[in-house]
Amino acid sequence: MNIDENFLSPSCLENRDFSEAKKYLKNKFAELADDSLKENRHPEHCLLVALDVAKCIRAGGGKPRLLLVEGQNTDSVNTETLAPKRYEGRVEWGGHTVCENDGIIYDPMVGDPLPRELYLKNTFLKPAQAKISMSSEELEELIRRQ
Repeated sequence: MNIDENFLSPSCLENRDFSEAKKYLKNKFAELADDSLKENRHPEHCLLVALDVAKCIRAGGGKPRLLLVEGQNTDSVNTETLAPKRYEGRVEWGGHTVCENDGIIYDPMVGDPLPRELYLKNTFLKPAQAKISMSSEELEELIRRQ
């Protein structure tokens, strides 16, 4: 899913160079075309990918954070699984970690960065919800310790 640059928040692009993050997204998008499961696992772990993206965004002057994306609540305890449109229902997850900066989600599974609401509405077969799993301050500390 490629989105025109006009959809991006101006605050996201102003005085920042996220070219490394965009290059990473483009390369990883191509790698993720193979949705086959190897040893019952997807070939990439979304948390590690989100951390890589966050490092690129920080290098470009951003203050990224990590979000946990989940399906909609089915009751007070359970949520629906996530089925990415890209994989046409062949893959389902209980949750998915992505990097967000200034309301824009950077997920190589979809290619170009997307505004949060558009991402949550259009990336999966059913609309999703997201919550902060790691604030920008916590993420900065984690990256600093590596």
